[in-house]
Amino acid sequence: MESEQFSFLYIYNKKTSTYWGNFNKEILVVEYKDNQPMQLLTNNCDIAKQYKDIRNAYLQGFIGILLIFLLVIYKIYEKGFLLSYSIVFCIVLSILIMLTIFMQSAHRNYKRYNEKSKLEEY
Repeated sequence: MESEQFSFLYIYNKKTSTYWGNFNKEILVVEYKDNQPMQLLTNNCDIAKQYKDIRNAYLQGFIGILLIFLLVIYKIYEKGFLLSYSIVFCIVLSILIMLTIFMQSAHRNYKRYNEKSKLEEY
């Protein structure tokens, strides 16, 4: 009966790689029944740390796209207003706006869970 409810993952002598710095790290396989996801990060401090990492990842992308945006503005200033530069300008500006929205959302969640974790400590 129990074998029908749970299935297990076996890895035999295989190396796993998830990211360039995580070679041969542990893999956590979580299985649940009734199609209800389990909440793995139950501590508010852990959730805040996860949102901080997400925010920092978006921040790195934002800085890279911002540098491209400044380069496009410089090219428009230097060579005049061309159609190709204006199209790139609009695309880069829309990416910057989306990254700003994602970054703000992650930062708001980070602040909320960070405050909750500080309240639990006292």
